Amino acid sequence: MVPVARWHVLGARAFLGVTLVVLVAGAVSDGRLDTAPRVVLAVLAVAAATFAVWALLRGLGRDGSERSVMLWPVAVVALMTVLNVVSPLTAHELPGLFTLAFLFVGLTQRPGTVWWCLLPALPPYLWILQISVDVSLVRIPVILAIWVLVAEVPARLLDMVRAQSEALSQLARTDPLTGLANRSRLDATLAALGPGDAVALLDLDHFKRFNDTHGHPAGDALLRDFAACLVTGTRRTDVVFRFGGEEFLLVLVGASLPDASALVEELASRWRTARAGETFSAGVVSAGGPDPVGAADALLYRAKREGRDRVVAEDGTDPGAAEASLPQGAGS
Repeated sequence: MVPVARWHVLGARAFLGVTLVVLVAGAVSDGRLDTAPRVVLAVLAVAAATFAVWALLRGLGRDGSERSVMLWPVAVVALMTVLNVVSPLTAHELPGLFTLAFLFVGLTQRPGTVWWCLLPALPPYLWILQISVDVSLVRIPVILAIWVLVAEVPARLLDMVRAQSEALSQLARTDPLTGLANRSRLDATLAALGPGDAVALLDLDHFKRFNDTHGHPAGDALLRDFAACLVTGTRRTDVVFRFGGEEFLLVLVGASLPDASALVEELASRWRTARAGETFSAGVVSAGGPDPVGAADALLYRAKREGRDRVVAEDGTDPGAAEASLPQGAGS
């Protein structure tokens, strides 16, 4: 999505460019070249005042969205009012600037914002064009409909795009089967860890045999149940990832190695109770090392080699030796 600040830069350029071109062209076509300098100075004065108000609102802590709502329609109204005083004929050339201002609101604001801008803009618009009462009864509904459409349609379309973008982003970060975070978030999460945190890698025991015996739908249900067990058994500060297949990774924030090991042991007890006959193996390490996931993976393989259904924690020895000694076919 284009940042709001970028929209404001583009809007300012369009605002100034269109205004200057149409003003000068209108003055030339009417043979009133003497008004051109005054008109240009008026436009530059309004532009300078606009940027000054923008800086003031920014200094008061208003965010970009609030600034544009408060500023752009006001800037257009101020410009048209000044022009109507300086050069009434030239002001009549520019009613489209009101529509441009509402289009800008639609491109930068949420749906419904236009309703806050209609009433302040309408009286100057009618005053500048000097529309009679009988004509205004027809003109007012038409111009209001135009302003609403040019603001609301882009705002609603962009809102839909934002929602779809967020949904796609969420889908990219989430495992569709279990609803857990997937590996796309893992690197950023690990980068924020330190020696006071821990990482655990868990693998369901004999999952392939379970899948072959009971079928893939039952295997999927087992994975979902296991994910639910992990989520309910961990703390709010912990993050549970589906690492791949039947492997799950726990990022245990602020957990010492003994506390992390105890938590994973508690999860193992919960899982045996939740699904009788089903177990998992796990490797638990401190997150202070250069490759905590690799170290946890090596300890996980040690747990598999030592008989599964166990939690192996970092103990200062070389965990890589465990992986090298794992018998063929001992994976799941």
